[in-house]
Order: sequence, then structure tokens, then C-alpha cells
Amino acid sequence: RSDRGASGVMFTLDTESGFKDMILINGSWGLGEYVVKGIVTPDEYKVFKPTLRAGYDAIIAKRLGSKEKKLIYSSEGISPTKEAVVVEADRHRYVLNDSQVLRLAKWGAIIEEHYGRPMDIEWAFDGETQELYIVQARPETVQARRDINTLEEYVLLEKGKVLCQGASVGAKIGAGKAREFFISGERLPADQAYRIGLVDRVYPDDKLDEEVDKLVKTVLSSGPQAIKMAKELIANVPLMPPDQFKPYTAEMIAALRKSDEGQEGMDAFLNKRKPNWVIE
Repeated sequence: RSDRGASGVMFTLDTESGFKDMILINGSWGLGEYVVKGIVTPDEYKVFKPTLRAGYDAIIAKRLGSKEKKLIYSSEGISPTKEAVVVEADRHRYVLNDSQVLRLAKWGAIIEEHYGRPMDIEWAFDGETQELYIVQARPETVQARRDINTLEEYVLLEKGKVLCQGASVGAKIGAGKAREFFISGERLPADQAYRIGLVDRVYPDDKLDEEVDKLVKTVLSSGPQAIKMAKELIANVPLMPPDQFKPYTAEMIAALRKSDEGQEGMDAFLNKRKPNWVIE
């Protein structure tokens, strides 16, 4: 009887960035249909997989949703369900405690390991028996196909009249301008492309090769794993509450320093030599 408890969805990666070391859990009161359809703003929990596997409390972020209404079973009329208002006290408390979040996350990690791919999972909490259940699981098909080595960032350059408000989904903006150029096939001068954020830098033709060589040399001087982790931090930290990104960042940095690459970098620094990943 999740209509007397709570339910929601769980993804074994971050649905915004595609970061695969994250488990994302959303939950709200009542049946899960309102969460799946986006009718309610659910609670959100983020769990860091490496710390979870190590046996520690791995919840790195929690966000309380508004949860103003819920879907419950009905014993009247011809519809099997009906909408109900969530009482004020329940709106201001989480549907899951930390122990339940970690239990779901562990189940999610096991399911992902079994199928060998990121998973989209539905869960339910029975309000009568106080038991958690996995309802169904299927492969996640959006972020799992994304190239994690590519970072996309969109910048809002102009502001207009606010037509509606709500929680954002995804990190993309400016789709209208992109469609305009795509349909018209208009060629943009470099300064305009730079101004609207399509390119990061603009150089004269006679300086282009020189500047590219400088950038490539700078990138190659850094450790490959360090660059990969930096991209993941850039993608994930802006999505975290201020009190959560510090332990997450510290965990990532500590893991890198203990790695073979981190040890090689430290040894190269102490012995005043170039690390083994630098190509002359």
C-alpha cells in the first residue's frame, strides 16, 4: 500500500550530467504515477557510489520537494485512484530517512551490476508494513548514451518577461536561437559566435595554429585522469547544495591522489622531473 506510504524512481547515474558514480533517488507521498509524470515536485537524494561500496554513509545531497498532492487508491466511483491533498506537516518532511535512502541505493547498485548498465528503477514504500520494494527496473537510455568526456554549458544572455516558474529540467537553454540558425543556415561571424557562447575563444588566422599548440601543450601536461575528474566536478558540483559539494570534491581529490597517476605526479614533483604522461 504505497498509497499510504511513498514511492518514486531511482537512477543509477546522475540524470543531469550523466555522471555514473552517482545514484539519484526521487520520492513523494502516495502512488508513483505523479512522480513519473512530473505532476509533483518530489524529494531528491544523491548517493555517491564509491563511498557507498566502501560501507560509509554516502548521501551527498538532499533536497526537500513541495509534495503538495498525492495519488491514492479510491473505493468510490469508477476510477481506481483519486487525488488527495498532502497535509502541511508531511510537505515539510522527507518521505525517506537516511537508512532507507542507503538501502535503496545499495539495491540500485546491485541491480546495475547485475544488468551491466545504468538503470531506471521504480520503488515503493508500503505505509502499512513499513517495507521498501523494488517495483520494476529498465535500462536508462538518455544519459547512458552521452559522451562523458564532452562538457556542454549554456549561458543566458538576455532576460524577458517571466511566463511561468518551476524546477528546471536539464541544463540547456537558448533552444530557440539554435533552431533559428539550424533552419536558416546563416553563417555567423566569429565575434557574434563568441558573444552568444557558441565558441570559447577567437583568434586571428595568423595566430590560430600558435594558440592551438599552446592549448594542446597545456592540456597534455596534466594527468589524463585528473582532466577526466575535473570535467566530472565541473558537471556535478553546480548541481549540489553548498553544504554538500565540499565533501564530494574532497572525496574525488583524495581518490585521485591515492591513484597510480596521483602518486606518479607527486613523485615527479618531489624529484623535479616530468611525469610519465608528458609527451615531448
